[in-house]
Amino acid sequence: MQNETEANEASEKVSNAGYNVKAGASYIFNSNSSFFVNAGIYSRQPFHDNIYLNFSNTVNPVTENEEVVGLEAGYKFENSVTSININAYRTAWNNRTTTATIAENDTISGVAFPNGGFRNLSDVNQLHQGIEVDAKVKVNEIATAKFFASFGDWKFDGNAVSDVYNDQRELIESTPSLQLDGIRVGGAAQTTIGFGADIKATDNLKFDANANHYAKLYSNLGSDVTELELPSFTLLDLGATYSHVLSNGQVLRLRTNVFNVFGTEYISRSTSAVAASADSSENWNGVNKNNFVNFGQTRTWNVSLKYSF
Repeated sequence: MQNETEANEASEKVSNAGYNVKAGASYIFNSNSSFFVNAGIYSRQPFHDNIYLNFSNTVNPVTENEEVVGLEAGYKFENSVTSININAYRTAWNNRTTTATIAENDTISGVAFPNGGFRNLSDVNQLHQGIEVDAKVKVNEIATAKFFASFGDWKFDGNAVSDVYNDQRELIESTPSLQLDGIRVGGAAQTTIGFGADIKATDNLKFDANANHYAKLYSNLGSDVTELELPSFTLLDLGATYSHVLSNGQVLRLRTNVFNVFGTEYISRSTSAVAASADSSENWNGVNKNNFVNFGQTRTWNVSLKYSF
């Protein structure tokens, strides 16, 4: 993509004023149970990358504040052994602007882009809704079991305005109503399920383990404006904490973590949606190798020392 010239190093000033209004209420049934509802309206400044056209100093003429309306309701139960939280949400995220890169030698609507380009989408609407649950159970004085689950349904709602530019940022094609309705929103797994446990080995030594499963993870919108479901994956994390109380009452705490214990290889993000090839050698775990993807980290670990006074 063409860089800015020395004469065009300074960009036009952009000012975006927004607001956030939120209200809620809760009702306590008894010492163990409560219910809450809340609602919010937001005028959100767009992401900085979308204010300027494809990393240039040219202001994107169609970028405006995003409009978000969120609704949430939930229930909480807690006693000396168990705690459970359940909440449902519905968020309408409207008037977004996003940019998708067109790779070199791609063809859009019959037009070839030998040096690539980008598609600028405006008036993009998304509907995010789902249910989340988390729970803890004190099994005994030594062990606590944990569980959480999130089941989301995130889709584009309605159509959008599409402007296609070449690598010189020249407008090639404009479509006032590009079909997006029903396409899944990418970037994060829409279904996650996790199990864990905390173990108190001694008064000073504690262990923890967490296994998380991620599914219904989709690609971000590519230049061809389609979706691609990425492979599901499960990760296991382990941790240990040793605490030592000093004679003056201050605490020295040693913590170690091992993330992705089994070194699972997985795709965490894709910015394209090329369908799987009939030739399996052209795919990785069912995903066409011509896609632009990011892999998640395999096994990592860290050690930390904390002194509390």
